[in-house]
Amino acid sequence: VDTKKQKELRSLITTIDEKAFSLCKSITKLEFAEGIEVIGDWAFSNCTSLTSIKLPETLTTLGMQAISGCENLVEVYFPKSLTDIGSSFGYGNPTIYVKKGSKADEDFFSNKVYY
Repeated sequence: VDTKKQKELRSLITTIDEKAFSLCKSITKLEFAEGIEVIGDWAFSNCTSLTSIKLPETLTTLGMQAISGCENLVEVYFPKSLTDIGSSFGYGNPTIYVKKGSKADEDFFSNKVYY
């Protein structure tokens, strides 16, 4: 696999569509490449094996219920760039990692850790 072509393809992807990976039981960890700006509504909802999410610094919008129903989710890293956060959690009580002074810092009051 040509890694240059992989990087070029990654840089073209800026949006993960609504319900794109909803109900995907095999995803355990998400760590996005820089360039993703929008994650649509319910994009990763009910991914019950998902334990960890690290959102990219380029992300500005996290859709409604984008990561709801991920009952085994332990940690989520929110970037400072995020300005629009839909109600994202339906189950669980993951540790929320935020950048001080960010929108996520304002929106989340419990289980919050600065990184």
